[in-house]
Amino acid sequence: MSQPFDYHLVPEYMRGGIIGYICFGIVPGDFLCAVIKNDLHECALRADENNMRILHIYACVLHNVFPIGSCKGQENMDSWVETRKKNPLEFEQIKWPDSWVDQVNQAKAEYENG
Repeated sequence: MSQPFDYHLVPEYMRGGIIGYICFGIVPGDFLCAVIKNDLHECALRADENNMRILHIYACVLHNVFPIGSCKGQENMDSWVETRKKNPLEFEQIKWPDSWVDQVNQAKAEYENG
């Protein structure tokens, strides 16, 4: 069984949605929206096989990576999206998991290069 902080278990295909949401307010797919809203029932309905096995890791990501006010309810999510679309968050303001650094740097480069 994985440890609570095994962030590397979050599939790479999911990390872009998390990074985009946190920094730019880009609304991700249904599963990540359910994670952001802290809706376990919807998470279970929307998760693919890989994500279903690591729902507990997403709970840790939600608690330890997502900024305060960015998650845990539809109102928080809506407010975060509105704010970040007008005022993107600096990548350096987030304590990203070490295993995500390459993808964060790639997203940062894409953003800076337009």
